[in-house]
Amino acid sequence: MTIISGAPPPADEASDTTVLLWANAVLSGFTVQNGCDNEPYGAGGGVYGAGGAIVTNCILKGNSVSYYGGGAYGVTLYNCTLTGNFAPEGGGANNCTLYDCTLDGNSSDDMGGGAYNCTLHNCTLVGNSGGGAYLCSATNCIFYLNTDSENDLYSNWSGGSFSYCCTTPLPAGAGNISSDPMFTNAAGGDYHLLAGSPCIGAGIYMDWMAGTTDLDGNPRVVGGMVDMGAYEHICSCHLTNQYLFTGSETNITLCPGLYDITACGAQGGNSSECNGGLGAIMQGQFYFTT
Repeated sequence: MTIISGAPPPADEASDTTVLLWANAVLSGFTVQNGCDNEPYGAGGGVYGAGGAIVTNCILKGNSVSYYGGGAYGVTLYNCTLTGNFAPEGGGANNCTLYDCTLDGNSSDDMGGGAYNCTLHNCTLVGNSGGGAYLCSATNCIFYLNTDSENDLYSNWSGGSFSYCCTTPLPAGAGNISSDPMFTNAAGGDYHLLAGSPCIGAGIYMDWMAGTTDLDGNPRVVGGMVDMGAYEHICSCHLTNQYLFTGSETNITLCPGLYDITACGAQGGNSSECNGGLGAIMQGQFYFTT
């Protein structure tokens, strides 16, 4: 991945955003680091955008700004990692739309260490200081283990709207849960979901997901279901929501999801028994969980 690196200016000089994107420009596959915008009311220490600018498959880290959006301001981000950025308002991102992103280790002056005034879809915000999200709209997201020096009760989120999200305290909104998301290793920065996580299959399908991938590049929709957070849980199993039992299989593993299942023949059957008109001994829709 190509690196675009800024540097702190001399104490008596001003600096500006590391990457400026205008008029539907796209930045893809870069690491943007150590940017510093110390202009009064600066915005976007790493990336600043306008006019439909897009950032995809990038890492924004160690950037800072005097006011809005340490990592990014005014852009749409897909499949990005924002880490270690700082801004008084929105350490990771401010005034952005984010899909399938992680925001961790960012900080602010208790005004959205992870994100401020953003729209978040299938994002994971963990370990940010100054709060996880402030005045954000979120769907299918996880906000966990964030800190806020002013009010620990709302360290993960403050204000905004939430649906099908995992966080504490439990916000109003459809499908929200307040359980431990069960990360693989949060302390080590691994925010994949363990088997049995309540976030698996707990999200809601949205039209933008068709043909898209999660932060790992895996299909966003697995087994007809959507997980919360930036990563889909991938298991070694039958990855289709239709299955025909022939009577000879044992120990079949299915991904969580809703399946149309037909079982033919009590013992030693085969698919031709159904196709030949002998009928099914079990048929219908069944919901499998982890």
